[in-house]
Amino acid sequence: MRILLLIIAVVFGFLIIKQMINSRRRSEEKKLPETTRMVRCEHCGVHIPKQEALLDNNHYFCSDEHRKLHHS
Repeated sequence: MRILLLIIAVVFGFLIIKQMINSRRRSEEKKLPETTRMVRCEHCGVHIPKQEALLDNNHYFCSDEHRKLHHS
């Protein structure tokens, strides 16, 4: 009888630990970064991440050189 209770306790312990590991993995998957928004350079048309682009008068540019060339 004791052996049976011990086996049941070990199985339940294993299942609880497995559930904790799976829930931790699922929460880590939810923390993945969102997709990066891309914008188009007004001068050359190349697409670059918005956070790397230069913004001038509601126009995005991939470099300061292209920003200057666009205004000339």
